[in-house]
Amino acid sequence: MKRVGLLIGIATILCTVHVIMLLKVSRREKVLKETIAHMEMLEKDVERKEMEYDTMLDLEKIGKEMTEKKGMTISQKINFFQINE
Repeated sequence: MKRVGLLIGIATILCTVHVIMLLKVSRREKVLKETIAHMEMLEKDVERKEMEYDTMLDLEKIGKEMTEKKGMTISQKINFFQINE
């Protein structure tokens, strides 16, 4: 009878430890998924900023080329006009 009680006690303890470990693992998996989602969002933001930076560099290069080769200047003010018939 002692052995049966001991086996039941050990089984209960093992089941309890198993459940506790499963809960810890599931919490950590949830945190990991949230962290991965946040990281992906930040990576997309970095890619967008890199594209904007590359576009600005291209525009600056074109502006310098037009100024040096063709003597054009970049206006800070845009003048709109309309042709009347």
